[in-house]
Amino acid sequence: MMKKLLTSSCVLIAGAVLGQARLVINNNAYVVFDPNTPAAQATYLVVDNPNANAITVAGTGANIVSERERNFIRWSIGTSTGAYSIPFTNPGNVKMPLTYTVLAAGSAGGSVLFSTYNYDGTDAAVPVANRWNNALYQPSDVTHMNNWDTGTNLTPGATNESGHVVDRFWIIDTQASGFAYANKPDASIVFRYDAAEITGGNTIGAGDQLIAQRFNSGTNEWGDFLPTCVWNTAPYSVAVPAAGVIPDADFFRSWTLSDIGNPLPVELVDFKGSCEDGQVLLDWTTASERDNDYFVVEKSLDHVEWTMIGQVDGVGNSVSTTNYSFVDADPTAMAYYRLIQTDLDRTTTISKVIAAGCGMGTGIEIVNAFDAGDAMVVTVSSSMDDVYDLSLLDAQGKVMTTQPRAAIANGITQLVVPTESIATGIYVVQLENSGNRMSRRVHLQ
Repeated sequence: MMKKLLTSSCVLIAGAVLGQARLVINNNAYVVFDPNTPAAQATYLVVDNPNANAITVAGTGANIVSERERNFIRWSIGTSTGAYSIPFTNPGNVKMPLTYTVLAAGSAGGSVLFSTYNYDGTDAAVPVANRWNNALYQPSDVTHMNNWDTGTNLTPGATNESGHVVDRFWIIDTQASGFAYANKPDASIVFRYDAAEITGGNTIGAGDQLIAQRFNSGTNEWGDFLPTCVWNTAPYSVAVPAAGVIPDADFFRSWTLSDIGNPLPVELVDFKGSCEDGQVLLDWTTASERDNDYFVVEKSLDHVEWTMIGQVDGVGNSVSTTNYSFVDADPTAMAYYRLIQTDLDRTTTISKVIAAGCGMGTGIEIVNAFDAGDAMVVTVSSSMDDVYDLSLLDAQGKVMTTQPRAAIANGITQLVVPTESIATGIYVVQLENSGNRMSRRVHLQ
């Protein structure tokens, strides 16, 4: 039986907002979100105190039962730092506290939304035989649980890898509408989980080592960021990263834990190009490979027409880091490059596109801007490192979105700007700092 919080049990009602300056949960009491809340409806427990002790566990313990994607603890952390612990407990009464440690503060006004849920976190609970299949209850921003697949160009034979994943998701959202950070905090996370939530049908077991992964909703990828983690038992936990912080650009809202030997999809963790001795050197790295036959290297001058310029053999199968390189001996001032990874069964996957070149002049210019689906990609050529504010303006000069203090590197820089909420039309992308301003038209389709 659940012990009571203060003099009565605390059940958060669908659509309600409960605000607290400090929440003290004493002697194993429970705070329970309404289990009958429709999955599409949001409920919030709002903690308006930025201090790490604003949720305090006293006595013999504490329990917050969320169990819906949108049953949120919204913590107004703002510019504060510290170890923020949410004492989550699952329906089996197993304590699974989540620790979110802010090491460098984010911008003022930001809140972090936290929730967690398993196969029961939907309007209709998933049958026992299907609970291994996370694709049946994945978060709203997650498009797939597949391997060797970006989710935007679905390839034949893409495999649902839910069997390699614990049957639970965590939401850690720093970009929620109305509470978003302009600059996200630098943070690390410790996930704790119940090994019993690795249910029948999974190909992993309770004793298998797990790593943390998040879903990149901008590129529809799981495997573009594979941090080094620390895994422990008694209780089961995964700390990410093992040291340091999660880079700002690699922090997204939806997380899960996967088998370290079979991380979720695309294993290409780095792809870059540089000009060396009058040639473009392309370097890329894979974290692991499965039945990888070879890479085709393609080049384009306009991001429309592509030409094969080389081929590099893959290692086949690997669970360790592999580095590759290729030299374009006939470079231009600026060009686009991509990789076509081909499996032994001839299944192919297209990498992200990068820009590189040689022989650029002095100064800085926007050399291209194009629609990449849910994002706009702006390619900038520069002969120096600098910082610019990026703005996207409509035909009337109204600012649609901004990206303050964007870092421009010496060489070619590609800036990615989310545009999923911006309508089709002709816009102007503008870069500006105290000494310079430049702009270019872009058609968002």
